Amino acid sequence: MHAMTRLKKRYIILGVLFLLIAFALFFLSDFSRNYLVKNSKAMLLTDAEEIIDGMGWQQTKKIIPRKQKELFIELSAEEKIIIDILKEKEAVHIDELNFKSGMNSSIVAASILTLELQNVILSLPGKLYRLA
Repeated sequence: MHAMTRLKKRYIILGVLFLLIAFALFFLSDFSRNYLVKNSKAMLLTDAEEIIDGMGWQQTKKIIPRKQKELFIELSAEEKIIIDILKEKEAVHIDELNFKSGMNSSIVAASILTLELQNVILSLPGKLYRLA
């Protein structure tokens, strides 16, 4: 009987310790949450729009100023060949430009760069090019 009461006391003491630890953690976590909100490290949210506003994810239209094309651009012979190839299709891959022009790839790359800098052609994803 004596061993049984000692065992009950141990369980009661462990239970009380567990409750004390649980309450301490609860209040400390509540304190830390308030601290984060107070110091603008966290914010209270009620809907998804507040997340979007808080993260700065609003969609805004970016106005891209267009440059006016020059009327009379002097093109080299290589650049004229590339322009003629680009007039055939909406977008042309750089390998197709190399093949159809019959020029060395370094000459084609230099001509494409020059045309891009003059705003004559645009570079598209996937090494595609089209007229501007």
